[in-house]
Amino acid sequence: MVLEYFVKSRKINNFKTGEVETKYFPKLLKKSPATVESLSRKIEIGSTLSRFEVQLALDEWSDIGMDALMQGQKVYLGNFGTLSLKLEAKAQDNPEDVCTKNITKVKCTFYPSKELTRRLQEIPLHKRSYMPKFQE
Repeated sequence: MVLEYFVKSRKINNFKTGEVETKYFPKLLKKSPATVESLSRKIEIGSTLSRFEVQLALDEWSDIGMDALMQGQKVYLGNFGTLSLKLEAKAQDNPEDVCTKNITKVKCTFYPSKELTRRLQEIPLHKRSYMPKFQE
């Protein structure tokens, strides 16, 4: 397993000099997403469940997980991480002024587990010598 990246240029305003500079950054190579169907196929191979049974379970888990989030619960995903909701709101000077209209967004946040974080640090990286045409 290797993560591939390429070099991408970006124009950056240098506020000290007033000039626009070109800087270079690594950008991950995009790959096709892992879908419920593709994950179900892999789970089917490593278990006694059929792909259809796995897909039903994942679909049901998705509905139950969303319901739990909408009730304000954190959703623990084992060694993968945790999903939880956060509020974005406009700050007020007085606690009495805080109300629903101050809330601008409800966001779902993912917190990777220690295990996932550790594994991400161990992934080998490979620099592509060119930028793929399909990348933005």
